[in-house]
Formats: sequence, structure tokens, C-alpha cells
Amino acid sequence: ELSVVVTDLSGFTSTTREYGIIHFASIIARKRQLCLPIATRHRAVHVTTEADNLIIVFKTAMDAARASVEMQHANSAFNDSLAEDRQHFKIKLNGIGVHCSNTGLIVDSHLELMGEAFREAYHIGENLVKDGHVVISSAVKELIENNPFFENTEFQEIASNSGVYWMLAGETGLAKCEVVSCADDSHLVPGLLLLAQRHSLVGGALAVLDNHIFATSMFEKTVMMFKLEIVDAEDCTPETTLARKHKVIDLIEPVLTDEGGKSLEPACWIFETAAQALAGALKMRSVVQQSAELLQGTGISGYGIHTGKMLIIDDTDIHWGDPVNTSSKLGQDLAKDSCILITPEVKAAAEKDVRCKNCQFEERTLQKSNVDFQCFAVKQS
Repeated sequence: ELSVVVTDLSGFTSTTREYGIIHFASIIARKRQLCLPIATRHRAVHVTTEADNLIIVFKTAMDAARASVEMQHANSAFNDSLAEDRQHFKIKLNGIGVHCSNTGLIVDSHLELMGEAFREAYHIGENLVKDGHVVISSAVKELIENNPFFENTEFQEIASNSGVYWMLAGETGLAKCEVVSCADDSHLVPGLLLLAQRHSLVGGALAVLDNHIFATSMFEKTVMMFKLEIVDAEDCTPETTLARKHKVIDLIEPVLTDEGGKSLEPACWIFETAAQALAGALKMRSVVQQSAELLQGTGISGYGIHTGKMLIIDDTDIHWGDPVNTSSKLGQDLAKDSCILITPEVKAAAEKDVRCKNCQFEERTLQKSNVDFQCFAVKQS
């Protein structure tokens, strides 16, 4: 029986727009610097990341729950140490979700997890938890509630349409919480360590480091992101889900590559121009729709495209910035029924290109994460 922990931050969109992607990336790096040593101490067997999320697999529910409590306290202790003029360096932990299952997990070629333990932990961490709390499933509660570490802990019930969950409140057996320094390199590669070190610098020294990061790691790109949708996914085994997912990926990869696209993640592609990205999305949508019988209920529910400066650091998962965040919100959260949503910047660049001459643009204003997104739905005449 394996347990999965999913930690989520809040404020990606708003903080990035106010302070820039380098600043928010440094907050993510600092969070990893604090949390990864804790995961190691509690016998983590697999660690992966998804933007500001940490996704960690543990051998037991007790290991997962104790690590979650310690990570929560480490983040709080770091935030409490910040001076008044450094409050924008806070790690805004939205919360931590924990679930366990004996149905098995699969890690695909992109190091993404699949399986019931991951799916439920991700649901808790992304959709249910808030205000920095730790929320566990009933399966986890049954395995930890009688352990002496949690004898003074209150398990507060959270009822939702998807089941019953429990927020940990009150005291635990955690004696002390270590906050590692910004110079700790035990769990960070050099590119991430550079970002974490921003948290120890002020004034001119911080400006020098930021200028170096900007000059070496910021690039102008157009990003296209889409949402893969699998009908009856909850009833599928991890093996079936993986096979259906890769059937779509194998179908669309040559289409997007022909338009100059490069895959950063299965559902995240970068292009040199906005016209390439839009042309690729239009062709991809057509191919997927024409292959509906082959794909057997697996398809793409939405596409989002945005262009601008983004942070790309070699040998890391960092390929972040407003183009990624905005295209994700448009394509994975807001677009429905295979709609392609693009920003005004993409429209302005793409409509000058002959490949997009038959496109029609319908203006829309949509909202996600308390941010308004002015965009255009793209149709072909």
C-alpha cells in the first residue's frame, strides 16, 4: 500500500503578474529546498513536480502524514522569519492532500504518476484543501488516528460531493521543525539553487542575480497547452489510462512537430511564433476529431495559446512564465468542447500570417483564479 502527498501553492497567477516569473520561481525553489529533505527523512520512494506542486510517494500512510505535517510547519516557520519588507517572499501554501491505496501506481516516460492513490491525493490537494492545512482521506485516517504522534490531533470532517475527508488540526507529536538555509544544496540542482538564494539577498546583490538569471534564462516563446480528456477515466486501470493517453500523444506529436513545435510536457508545447502555434492547434484539433473512432472516447477538450517571455532553466522542470500560466488557464481550465482560446497578442501576430487567413475570432472575457482573461475563440471558415 503506497501513499501519495500533493502540495499546492496559491497565487501563481497574481504573484507572477505583480513580481515576475523569476520571483515566483524562486518561491517554488525555496519551497522544494525546505520540503525535499523532509520527504527524504520520511522514506519517500518517488518525487515528481508539476509547476508549483510537489507530488511525493511514501511507503506508508504514517510516513506521508508525518512528512506532510513537518512540511506544513517548515513553510510556516520560514514565513514567520521574514521581515515586514520581505513579505512578498512568503511561501503561500494552499495546502497538502494525502491519500493511500493498494491498487498500485504507474510512472510514465514523463515521470507522471497514474493510479487511484495519486488521483485522489491530487483531487484533495488541488480542489479541497485551503489556507495551508493538511487534509487526508478516510483511508489515511484509519491508518494513523491511533498512532501516538497524532494522539492530541483533532480530525475535523470535511464533507464534499466526492466523499468524506479530514483536516488535521491542533497538536501533533512534532517536537521541532528544521528550516534549512537558502544555501543548502543537498536537494537542488545548480539552476534551482540560484533561485533559492534570492531569498537571502537584498538590494544591489539581488538585482545583480536577477539580471544574470534574466539574461541567461528568459526567452521569447509562444506556448500552446491543451487538456487531454479520457471518458470514464475513473473506471480505467492505470495501464489502460496510460495506453489511451499515449495513443493521443502518438497521433498529435508529428502534427505539432511539423509546425516547429517542441514538447516540454505531453500537454505543453512551445513554438517560435504565434502563427506556428495556432496553425499547429488547428491541425491538431482536426486530426483528433477525425480520429474519434480510433481514440475510443479519448480526446482534447480545450486548447490555449499565449506568447511572451518565459523562464527556461536547463536540467530542470522549469519552463514557466505568463505564456505557460495563461495558456494553461485558457486551454486546461476555461476552454470547452475542443475550443481554441488565444490571447490578443497571439491574435495580433497570427492574423498577419497566411496560414491563419481563414480564421474567425470571437472575443470573450473569462475568469479563473480571480483573474480576468481577455481572449478570442478561434474558428475556421
